[in-house]
Amino acid sequence: MEPDEMVVTSPDAPKSKEDISSPEMQAPQSSAANKCALCSKRFAVKECSLTACTQCCTDESCERHKRLREQALWKERVIAGTTMIQTHAREKRSKLLKPGRFREPGFVYQGDTVVIWSLREYMRNPKWRDDALRKSNRRKARATDGMATEELAKKLSSRPADGRNRQQRFRQFMEEKYKASLEKSS
Repeated sequence: MEPDEMVVTSPDAPKSKEDISSPEMQAPQSSAANKCALCSKRFAVKECSLTACTQCCTDESCERHKRLREQALWKERVIAGTTMIQTHAREKRSKLLKPGRFREPGFVYQGDTVVIWSLREYMRNPKWRDDALRKSNRRKARATDGMATEELAKKLSSRPADGRNRQQRFRQFMEEKYKASLEKSS
């Protein structure tokens, strides 16, 4: 065979001369040899240490039958409805709420939680976020404008109508107090 040639073989085909001489690749034995050594009714499993069928094999260390026994046990548990997933599903179904029990349609099972409003989702949406920021800035501007007008009104209302400044008002106040003290002392 030349190096450029490609040979396609089936996965079961022997790869080398040693594989052809192995006992597994020799001619199949008679059907009587494939029968269970204990009951001779069913076929024996190849890898079994006792050359027995699945029902007759009692060897706990037999790997092939161990796997088959586990599969059979699992099938029985599925039919009985005792697997972990089935018990979890049964518990979940028992908590099903009747339609109309709550106004919120998101509640389906007892113990469920529903997100009614999420700040993260709100802030992820650029339209909603920009709208909220714009409205907030508008409210702040109105409040500061309102404060400025209130402070201005206070200053204007505390100012006397006669047009005197702070220093003149202080001097007049002190003069009145001085005259009142002189009258008390005399």
